[in-house]
Amino acid sequence: MNRNRCLLLIAGISWLILTIVLDLEDAASTQRPARDLSTPSSRLLGYWVTDHGVYAHYHDYISDLKTGRFRALEFSGEYKVLSEDRAGTTLVVRKFIGIGGKIESGLVYFDIARDGSRMSAEWVFGDSHHWLMIYRWAEKPSVGPCTFEEILGDVPVSADDSAEN
Repeated sequence: MNRNRCLLLIAGISWLILTIVLDLEDAASTQRPARDLSTPSSRLLGYWVTDHGVYAHYHDYISDLKTGRFRALEFSGEYKVLSEDRAGTTLVVRKFIGIGGKIESGLVYFDIARDGSRMSAEWVFGDSHHWLMIYRWAEKPSVGPCTFEEILGDVPVSADDSAEN
């Protein structure tokens, strides 16, 4: 009788070990590949969020063409890398919005931390309009404001706007 109990105990422990090993293999196979932090353009890819919940998503980057896609606020479109300090933190892109990315929406100057944890993005529209956003890396898409009105509320966008109110 003791022999049967020992065999049962060994079988149970073996089953438990096999289950743990299979679960670990399954978890390892579903993990995301490591994020490429080698250049500013590679660090840009993925989800970003501000302290106010404003998100941005950069994806589908084709390094040979220096182009990619983005979604930020209610806008989506394409971007083209104009310059990059590949060993540093700076990246300059021109963004295009609309279907097929046909409408130019200005330049964006990025400063992306080498560890990929945070970035600043300064949008430049024309000669005098600048908009600075500070982001942190987000593992998943954020749920937050997605229109200018939800973010700004009653806050004037520029000095010209406040004079009209």
